[in-house]
Amino acid sequence: MKILWYGLWLVLLTLLQPTLICELTLFGIHPNLFLCFVVIAGYYRGPLEGGIAGALFGLVYDLLIGRLMGVDALLYLYLGVMAGILGTRFFSGGKRLAICATAGAGTLLCAVVYYLVRMTVWGDISFVTAVFRIGLIEALYQLPVAFLLSFVIAKTMKWMRLRQIS
Repeated sequence: MKILWYGLWLVLLTLLQPTLICELTLFGIHPNLFLCFVVIAGYYRGPLEGGIAGALFGLVYDLLIGRLMGVDALLYLYLGVMAGILGTRFFSGGKRLAICATAGAGTLLCAVVYYLVRMTVWGDISFVTAVFRIGLIEALYQLPVAFLLSFVIAKTMKWMRLRQIS
C-alpha cells in the first residue's frame, strides 16, 4: 500500500509541477511541490521513509527540471531524514507549523547549496541574487503551499489506511 501511495504522489507531482504550478508564479518564482512532499513525508512517515522519498523524488525532480543531476536527490534525501527526525519531536497540533518552517528552511538551504555548486561550476551569479532574490521569495512561497499540501497528504494517508509513524 505504501508503494502505491508513493507512486500515486510521484505521478501526481510529476504532472502538476511543470504544468499547473509553473503558472502560479510570484515574481517569477514558483513553489516546489517535490520539496514540500519530502518534508511532509518525513514528518508523517519517519526518517527512513523520508530519506527514501527524498532520494527518489529528488532524482525525479532533477530529471524533470534538468538542473545539475543528483544535487536535488542528495539535498532532498538529507531534508527527508531531517524532517523525519524533527517529526518525532512534535505533537500533531504543532506539526503543520513545523512542516511549514522546515519547508521554508529547506528551501533556503537548497538555495545556498545551489549557489555554492553554481559558483563552483560556472561562477556567474551573485549571493544576493541566489539567496535573497530567489531563495527567500521561494521559501516564503513554500509556507502556505506546504501548509495546504499537508492537509491533502494526511487525508490520502487516512484514505489509504497508512498510519502516521511519527
